[in-house]
This record gives sequence, C-alpha cells and structure tokens, in this order.
Amino acid sequence: MTTIQITHPQLVAALVKPPIDIITSLSPYTADLWHGATGVAGEAGELLEAVLFPSDDGEVDRVNLREELGDLYFYIEQLVQRTGIAIDWDAVLELAMNEVISPDMLIRHAASIAVHGSQVLDTVKKAAIYNKDLDAELLRNQLHALLVSMATLGIMFSLPRQECLNANILKLSKRYQSLSYSDAAAQDRADKRDGQIPERKFFKGDAEPRTSDMADIAEAEKRA
Repeated sequence: MTTIQITHPQLVAALVKPPIDIITSLSPYTADLWHGATGVAGEAGELLEAVLFPSDDGEVDRVNLREELGDLYFYIEQLVQRTGIAIDWDAVLELAMNEVISPDMLIRHAASIAVHGSQVLDTVKKAAIYNKDLDAELLRNQLHALLVSMATLGIMFSLPRQECLNANILKLSKRYQSLSYSDAAAQDRADKRDGQIPERKFFKGDAEPRTSDMADIAEAEKRA
C-alpha cells in the first residue's frame, strides 16, 4: 500500500503557480485573451443559471436570456477580433437548425453552452498561465460549438443573433455613455440602476441553494 507523505493543502501550496510569476509572464495579448475567455465562461454559467432557475411561473425570462446571449456574443467577438479566428455564421445557423428543438432539450442545450464556455477558458488559460502557444484551431472549434449551442437556444426562444446584439448595444451604450471603458462605469452599471433592465433574481426568497460541500458552513450558521 502506498504511503502518502504530503497533505493535499501542502500539495496545492507547493504546486500553484506563484501570482508574481503569472503577472510577469503575461503579455498584453494573453491578458486580453484571458479577459475575453473569462467573460465567456462567466456569462455561459449565468445563462445556464437563468434556465435552471426560471421565474415563479416556471417560464424562462426571455429578456434575461437575450441579455445573457448578448453578453456572450460580446466576449466571443473580443476573442475573434484578437485572434483573427473566422466564424462561418451561415454554417453555425445551419447546424443549429438541425439540432433537436424541443422543451425537454432546453437544459441540455443550456448546459452545452456552459461546457463549451469552460472549454474556451481552459484553452486560453494554457496560453496565459502555462505560456503554451495558443491552439488557435482548437479554440476556433470550441467557439464554433459554443455558437451552435447558442444559436440553437436562440431558435427555441425566437432570439436571433442580431436581436441579441442590438440589445447588447443598447445596454452597454447606456452603461458606457461615452463608449469608453472605465472601472467606475462598470461598477456603477447605470443601465441596471435606473431599472431599464431588471436585475436577475433566480431564487425564491433570499435563500440560495447550497452545494453539499457547504453543509458544514450552513450548520455553523444555524448555530451562530
């Protein structure tokens, strides 16, 4: 029987790449890609959340779904511009139209978006963190698969890509009125503040579901 001489926390402490090494090895190019890929993965997760936790009447909020799709298209466009990857939009739509479109496939398609989004982030992470040459062909295939799943969901909710892009333009033009990025505008979120676009609220009441590995935290909170 193999004897383990190191604890898992010790293993993590020893093997995690030091933050200063990440900072010094990042280039403007890989930092930009990492930003875009992080946005893709985050928005893909939010889209899945919107599908898994619909409104009180059990219906998925179409406006919210349009917003999440628009945000995804924003970060995908960032990656496309930076890498020069070409997207065949006609092929994407053709493949989406051949997918199974039925209510019982909704979660599957939303989950596919989350999976493909995480794959995009993983591919970019290897370039940004491990200093590996970007596998542009792999990234292109992952973005293509992601877009097919997004277009499929768009068909299910009658949300064509251009409608999602238009909604994204309106939202971000309100948030960044000078069409110039600033941390202050990103934090202020003027488009949310004035109620133009409702804040997401997926969970009934104030309680959010906890994962099983947080059970000890939940018990401690009860005893507090």
